[in-house]
Amino acid sequence: MWCTRLWLCLVLALVLGVYGDVDPIVIQPTLMLSSFIKGLAYQSYSGDTATLDISSTDYLAVQTACSRDVPVFQELGINTITLYNVDATQDHDYCMNLLQEAGIYVIPYLRELNTVGISSSWTAEDFSEKTAIVDAFASYNNVLAFLVDVETIQEDSNTTSTPFFKAAVRDVKAYIASQGYRSIPVGIDSDSFPEWGQDTLDYFNCQNSSDSVDIYGASLYTWCGNATMESSGWDEFTDMIKNYSIPVFMAEYGCNGQTTFTEVAALYGTEMTPYWSGGVLYTYAGVDYGLVNVSGQTVDKGETYSAFSSQLASVTLSPTNAASYTPSNTATPSCPSVVSTWEASPTLPPQPDADFCDCSLRQSYCQVQPDLNSTVQDEIVSYICGTDINLCSGLLVNSTIGEYGIYTMCNTTTMLSLLISNNTQAASSTDSDDQDSYTSAAQCAASGSTNSSSGSSSNSQSSGISKGAIAGIVVGVVAGIAIIAGAVVIVVRRQRARNGAQQEKSTDNTGPPELPAGGSYETAELPAAQPVAVELHSDAPPVELPAEMPAGR
Repeated sequence: MWCTRLWLCLVLALVLGVYGDVDPIVIQPTLMLSSFIKGLAYQSYSGDTATLDISSTDYLAVQTACSRDVPVFQELGINTITLYNVDATQDHDYCMNLLQEAGIYVIPYLRELNTVGISSSWTAEDFSEKTAIVDAFASYNNVLAFLVDVETIQEDSNTTSTPFFKAAVRDVKAYIASQGYRSIPVGIDSDSFPEWGQDTLDYFNCQNSSDSVDIYGASLYTWCGNATMESSGWDEFTDMIKNYSIPVFMAEYGCNGQTTFTEVAALYGTEMTPYWSGGVLYTYAGVDYGLVNVSGQTVDKGETYSAFSSQLASVTLSPTNAASYTPSNTATPSCPSVVSTWEASPTLPPQPDADFCDCSLRQSYCQVQPDLNSTVQDEIVSYICGTDINLCSGLLVNSTIGEYGIYTMCNTTTMLSLLISNNTQAASSTDSDDQDSYTSAAQCAASGSTNSSSGSSSNSQSSGISKGAIAGIVVGVVAGIAIIAGAVVIVVRRQRARNGAQQEKSTDNTGPPELPAGGSYETAELPAAQPVAVELHSDAPPVELPAEMPAGR
C-alpha cells in the first residue's frame, strides 16, 4: 500500500516466525509498512471464570490469562493483538513484557471501560480518559498504535458524529507529542467501511496532517465460507485504497461459525498486499467467532483453530524494502462535500479544556449536584434546548456546519448548571451590573481558566448582589426549576415507558435479543423520582427540585 506521508516501518522482528524482543515502531517519511499485521482480537469469551466480561475486564492486567494465552498466540503464528478495553489504572508490565518476549505487538483501543464513548460531543472527560490510556501504554516498545473506535456511523444521520472522532485523533496525537513520548501512530477502526468507505477514507486524511489519522483500520465481515474477491466486495474495497497515502489494514475480519478461512490467502495474496497492511481476525475465543474455547487455565483448540492456523502457516510474504521504495502518491484527498448523505463538516470541535470547564462551573450561580443520573441530565438538556433553542446559547452543536458551542466541551453537569443559572438570571435580574452565567463563564476563556481558579469567584461575585436582586434570583430560580421539573417528569416518564417496553420485549422468545452494533454499554438505573439539588451561590437558601410536578400542571 502506498504511503506518501509520515508513517512507519515495522522492524525485522515483526516478520512472521521471528520471535524475541521487539523494537518500537519507527516513524519515517514516505515509507510503507515493511511487514504485515497478522493479528487476532483478544476479546472476551464465555466459560473463562477469571476474565469474563469485556465491559469490565482488562485482559492485559490478568497475569494468569496472559500466561495461558500468549503461548497459544506464538503457536498460532500471529504478531499482533488488539485490545478493545483497557483499564489505565491497572499494572500491565507482566503481560506487556510477556508479549514483547514473544515478538507480539499490541494495539490498544482508546475506549474507556463501561461507557458508550464518543457520540455527539468531544469533552474534557473523553479526552482525559483516552490520554490516561496513552499514559499507561506509551512506555512499552511493543505498542504498535492506538485506535479510536468509530462504530456509530451506521446511517446518514450518524455521519454528524464523525468530526468528534477526528478531533479525538487530532488531540491524542498532539498529547503524545506534548508529553515527549515516542511517535506512536494514532488511527481509527471504521466499522462503517462497507457503507462509507470512500467518504471516511477521505475525511480522516484530508486537510492538515496533524489532524489526520496515521493508520486506517477497516472492519469487514463480508467474506464467509468459500467467497471470492468479487462476491465479498473485497475487490472494490481494494480499489478504494489503491491511491491512499497512509497504511490501511483490516482492523476486524471474520465470519460467524466458519471453519475454512479462505480469506486469509486473499488478504496476504498478491492482489491485496500491495495496498493492505494485513489484518486482525475477530476473535481469539468465544462461541460464535472464536478460534478456541477457554475454561479456567485450559484452552480447547478445535477445528476452527486448526483451519485458521493452517491458512496462516501457508502464507508467504515478501515485504517491500523501505530503503528502495519510491512512493507513487503524494496527494492529500479533499474532504468530502457536505450533502444529504454525508453531514460532517471538515471544521472540527476545539480541543477540550478541563480547566475552562471547572472555571465555568465555579462561575455559575447555580450548580447541579453531580450525583444526578447522567442520562437524566443529558435528556433534560436535550429536552429544554429542543423546546426553545434560545435558552441554550453556548450549549448547542451543529457539526454539519461546523458550529460547536463553547460549553459543549464540558460535561452535562456543567452545561445543566449554566443552563439553569443563565435562564433564572435572565428572568429575574434587577441590577444592571449583574452578568448572566454564560457571560461570567466566558471570562474563564478571556482571562485564562487557570488564573480564575484562585479564590471563590462565584461566591465573591454573588456577595455583592443587592438583597432585592437576590430575592429576584430566588423567584427566578423557582421559575427556572419549574421548567426543569417539567423536563425531569417527562424524561422520567419516557425512561419508564422505554424500560417497560424493554421488559415486555425481554419476555418475547420469538427471536434473539437485539444487541448494540458495537462498543461497550452500561445500563443506567433511573430512579423513580429524584430531586435535583441546585446550589445557589448567594445569601438565598438552596432550592430543591420537587420530585413531582404540582397538581394541575
